[in-house]
Amino acid sequence: MFVFSFNIKKAAKYALIALLAGATVLFAAARVRDSRAVPAAKSAYQDVAGNEARREFLAGFGWETTAEPEETVAVPVPESFDATFEEYAQLQLSQGFSLESFKGKTLTRYTYGVTNYAGQPEGSVKANLLMSGTTVVGGDICSVLSDGFIHGLTKPQD
Repeated sequence: MFVFSFNIKKAAKYALIALLAGATVLFAAARVRDSRAVPAAKSAYQDVAGNEARREFLAGFGWETTAEPEETVAVPVPESFDATFEEYAQLQLSQGFSLESFKGKTLTRYTYGVTNYAGQPEGSVKANLLMSGTTVVGGDICSVLSDGFIHGLTKPQD
């Protein structure tokens, strides 16, 4: 015959230790998850959620675009910028966007065809929006031609 006995005080103590250990693990996991999240963007262009909102955002700069994005891709922002990316980051700064806080993070780029760029062949000009969730954190207008160009979102004067 076996007899099993336990001390209520010991059981309560072990239960409390287990509870505290579990809470510590959950707290640590939440901190790790939060540290991996893209930081909140410092942008005046928040809550640009969905395709129509992105198109309206571009229309605010005077651009007419294709109905749907031609491309939607994840764009990793490097931990340290090379000369090319530094130049692109400077273009973003000139528009009031900063990519510094996104180093090592991944953004989403939506690329639309621009249909009203004066003097450019149809299909040759693209509008790129860099998004962190529903916040625009960067963007450009560029030509895909061999003698192309890239500039900020503001429409040049005709």
